Amino acid sequence: MTRYENIYVLYPRGARTGGPEALHQLVDTLRKQGQRAFLVPLPGTQSQARVSEYEIYDAPEAAEVSDTPVNAVVAAESAIDALRPVTSAQRICWWLSIDNSIIFRAERRRAAQRVGIADRDVRPITDKVRDFLVDLKPRQQLMRTSRHIAQSEYAIAYLNLRAGIVANLVSD
Repeated sequence: MTRYENIYVLYPRGARTGGPEALHQLVDTLRKQGQRAFLVPLPGTQSQARVSEYEIYDAPEAAEVSDTPVNAVVAAESAIDALRPVTSAQRICWWLSIDNSIIFRAERRRAAQRVGIADRDVRPITDKVRDFLVDLKPRQQLMRTSRHIAQSEYAIAYLNLRAGIVANLVSD
């Protein structure tokens, strides 16, 4: 296992769902193993209050990422674009969800349209999905140059089959 000087975990400060809680749990677990790990608020969420229910975790914040080769930066798949400015530290994408991933939501939408499916699980293409499709090549490069971890065997299999990504299992 690679040891980093610091691991920075990007998270949406103020959000109270399973994903942000898993990010808190990751930092807590890393710190219990002796690793220096910190949460860093995603851009645009810095002014939000921290979720009080997550105070049970040893998950302190750092004001910013130190982008050096001895560090790693983790972002959930929903925030993979936040890894773009990271040029020296190891970039790691943690696939907490495949079903809600912007990357695969567009794919499911196109597949559903081809077979005429229109149900509540197939959401219309939002501006975010359109932006994703326009920005596909740079995002594919980002995905190729990042390490990947996944929260489930399902995600590991899906990533390998659909994107040729080899991910390691890191689950709660």
